[in-house]
Amino acid sequence: MNAPESTAAKMGYNELLAINDAAFKRVLGYNESLCVYETMQFSDYSRYECNMFDGNQRVERNKTIFPEDLRKAYELGQRLVEKASE
Repeated sequence: MNAPESTAAKMGYNELLAINDAAFKRVLGYNESLCVYETMQFSDYSRYECNMFDGNQRVERNKTIFPEDLRKAYELGQRLVEKASE
């Protein structure tokens, strides 16, 4: 998601995701959600004029935090496969 975690919470994303999770659980069985915040929109921010956020901060976050988000996504995928195999 593009939004910071605090903004997503203010906009009710947590409640919306909980509703979606409940619906998916009824239809598909076990499920989980993973939120990834403040994602990058551009590979090169210098090519765009965008004042909604700090491009340098997004690049730094992508280097430092996004690898952890990827690890969490991988582990989530493993859990989903394990649950589907049960």
